Amino acid sequence: MLSTIWSLSKDGGTLTDHFTGFNADGSRYELIYTYERKAPGLGFAGTWVSTSEEAVNFVVVLQIRPFEENGLSIIDSTSQIMGNMNFAASSVRRLDEYTAELLRKKSDGELSDFLQLKLSSDLKALTITPHSTAGDEPHILAFDRQ
Repeated sequence: MLSTIWSLSKDGGTLTDHFTGFNADGSRYELIYTYERKAPGLGFAGTWVSTSEEAVNFVVVLQIRPFEENGLSIIDSTSQIMGNMNFAASSVRRLDEYTAELLRKKSDGELSDFLQLKLSSDLKALTITPHSTAGDEPHILAFDRQ
């Protein structure tokens, strides 16, 4: 179960999404997203760009496993962040001992976006940085090993 409340600023230029859900252990979490209008529109309709995210008690459990020959799977069992994604070996590029890029391509073979996964040298922290060819500002996701 989840709920979300959208609020539009008086000038129509800012949208706030107050999202409430539950972690796998049943504890409540809240996410507050803020968006700025990117293109003209009336009311909630329009093109919006994320400007911030605030999380309270938000827990995401990721599993990263092998996929086929030398590929990787990222499994988000509750689909709170990214759902489940599989990357074949041809889409995985190792940059160094602790860093890999997972590539996504358009149907014409052109790169559409990629994720950079970087593991800390002590193997206790993981950062995932999504990059888009559209030039969107990446938001870095940070995880601690439990």
